[in-house]
Amino acid sequence: MVDASIVQAPSSTKNQEQARDPDMHQTKKGSYGFFGMKIHVGADMDSGAVHSVF
Repeated sequence: MVDASIVQAPSSTKNQEQARDPDMHQTKKGSYGFFGMKIHVGADMDSGAVHSVF
């Protein structure tokens, strides 16, 4: 089983570096827009133990 989640980040540039985090991007989930990154977690169906994060 693989689950996809979104890790949100602030989209504002009102920080010390005056820039957004370069590793983060805009993404959509359904009809909602987010700024952040997707994380996919692979887990064993029977035990629920996580075996991979990508």
